[in-house]
Amino acid sequence: MLNGWNTYRHKNSVLIKSMRKFIALLPLLVFLAFHAIGQNQADILKVDTVTYALWQKGDWKNLIKVGKQALNSSIDFYYLRVRMGIAYYETKNYHAAIYHLEKAYQISQQESYLKEYLYYSYLFAGRSMESRIIYSTADSLLKKRIGYKKKNFIDEISLEYGHRIVVDDKAIENFPTDYTAPNDGFQEITRSLNTFNIGLRHNVFRKFSLNHAYTNIQKESFKHLLVNGTIEEIDNSKTSINQYYLSGNSRVGKSLNLLYGIHFLNIRYPVEIPYFSQGNIFTTTETISQTDLVGFMSFYKDLKYFTLGASGSFANLNSAVQAQGDLSLALYPLGNLNLYAVSTASFQRELYSNRKYNDELIFNQLIGLKTLNFLWFEGHITFGNLSNFVTNDGASVFNGIGIIKQNFGGRAIVLINPKLNFKISYTYSQIESSFIESLNVDKKHNPIEYNNHSITGGLVWNL
Repeated sequence: MLNGWNTYRHKNSVLIKSMRKFIALLPLLVFLAFHAIGQNQADILKVDTVTYALWQKGDWKNLIKVGKQALNSSIDFYYLRVRMGIAYYETKNYHAAIYHLEKAYQISQQESYLKEYLYYSYLFAGRSMESRIIYSTADSLLKKRIGYKKKNFIDEISLEYGHRIVVDDKAIENFPTDYTAPNDGFQEITRSLNTFNIGLRHNVFRKFSLNHAYTNIQKESFKHLLVNGTIEEIDNSKTSINQYYLSGNSRVGKSLNLLYGIHFLNIRYPVEIPYFSQGNIFTTTETISQTDLVGFMSFYKDLKYFTLGASGSFANLNSAVQAQGDLSLALYPLGNLNLYAVSTASFQRELYSNRKYNDELIFNQLIGLKTLNFLWFEGHITFGNLSNFVTNDGASVFNGIGIIKQNFGGRAIVLINPKLNFKISYTYSQIESSFIESLNVDKKHNPIEYNNHSITGGLVWNL
């Protein structure tokens, strides 16, 4: 009992001494705290004065330099973010401008000029949906300055025409006409391909847009068929493909977009069918119709200097089933559309009716560069085998009978005026044609390589 009392007295004595020391030091702590606050306020006042003077002079580079130093020193306030955002905007670094203007917008959403700078930063960075959201919150005076935008049923129209030809006919001329295989099937070499596409975009709501497109493809091919052990060759087999693409784009979070949709493909081709009449054998031509389907979903997140993307698709092309996943990274090192690079890695698994499958890893690299105020150039290259492959958020489908072993090309984009641009592109493809068994599409024989050139031109109107 006595030991417990002594322990209590000892602890109480230590506590009293600690309290006395704290009370003695309290004035000093209070002084240091107020001194720090005062010092911070003085630093803020100094930064405010300097950046305001630089802003008035339009000295954007030094304003950015001073602003970075202030932020690194934990000095941060509303007008610093506003001025840095404007400075980056004036130096055409729209991605950095967005970053700082958004910081200011989180503090106050009342300033009309802030919304105006943010609107144009989004617009020039290619983030049109975010710009529409800012526009919808603007007052009448700001909308008048930006330009009144009457809501149209159609917001964008695109037209494209493409032509693809075989580099030479050696693959057809040297084809072994007596070629046979273990089972019936066919082999095809494309002679030419003509493509017409019309696309429409509707900005239905400020956070939702709808895109759809119709494509017609006319193809001429050389075909080598084996039917019931009998060889037949068709020098100019014609195939017609009608496609309809429908997609929605929903803003599901801050700078986070969800794209989803479906792509219908109807393939029509003639088939000669023998029949007997009055003891003789005749042939009649019938048109076979086949409908394939592609469904897809993609997420895109815009960050300061890059955009992350993840996509998934499911298809049933050419009597098989394809499941595909993509990861993409779009970089904007200058903070604008003057220079950009888009890298996409894809994994595809193709499943056949006999439960066998084939896996492919595919990588695509695109680089774009603005060379003049009205002219951009893009170059692209793909590594990996393209067969029944889906790209461009389900809009482009490589469903030809053959495997694309090499694929690269370029495109020029000419800005005719702010609402109209012209595009022309060239693509070189090395294709491997194989004899495919009708009942076992995974069984392929007699590989033959040939090359294709493709030229596509088109117009895009923003209404």
